[in-house]
Amino acid sequence: MNDPKLQPSDCWNHIGVWGKKEQRCPKLLDFSHCRNCLVYIRAGRKKLDQPVPEDYDMAWVDTWLTEQHDDDLFHQQRLLVFCLNDSYFALPLIQVREVLLLKVPTPLPHSNTSVLHGLTHVRGELCLYISLCGFLAMPHISMDDKSEKKRLIYSNIDEQALVFPVDHIHGIIPYHNDALQPLPDSMPSLQRKLSKGLMMMDIHHQAQHVCVLDTTGWGSIMEHLR
Repeated sequence: MNDPKLQPSDCWNHIGVWGKKEQRCPKLLDFSHCRNCLVYIRAGRKKLDQPVPEDYDMAWVDTWLTEQHDDDLFHQQRLLVFCLNDSYFALPLIQVREVLLLKVPTPLPHSNTSVLHGLTHVRGELCLYISLCGFLAMPHISMDDKSEKKRLIYSNIDEQALVFPVDHIHGIIPYHNDALQPLPDSMPSLQRKLSKGLMMMDIHHQAQHVCVLDTTGWGSIMEHLR
């Protein structure tokens, strides 16, 4: 699909982050997400430049007044699944602002370097650069490793902008609360404190446990960093 004439106008839904095809756009290696690509940006600007339909207001009225009968809408969520030291974790997608390329933080003096690595700027916003591995008492991710799969997750949790490195991003998946399995007693106490349950996933043709993080407990991270 390198021929521009054959390229779909909404390539992000076919070979981008929202596509279901195995073939992926090679630009994702550089941009991490379609929203960072000029093709997506220009399409959005073109959409915004279109005149507003005359029945626009009434269409929204009909949408909000329509009764929802699908109970799944209230229970189904979407998760971002990522890997830390060969273990898989998931974060509610609503807490994720963006996935970024790995960068080195600016260290802070007299800080708990096992958890707080420093500060960094993301699109003009000053963010805490933390180690989720350090807080979960796991081995740290090497910043010297130049693996192309390593990423930064830029999140908004407890009204605090945070970034933390991960080994790689697996993808976005839907899930239901009733699909969660209880946490095992053998799990380290820190992981149990910040987790809400386990779910089974087929990853690379193998059944893997994914630990779904409970972001309501992430206020503990803030207390730990003070």
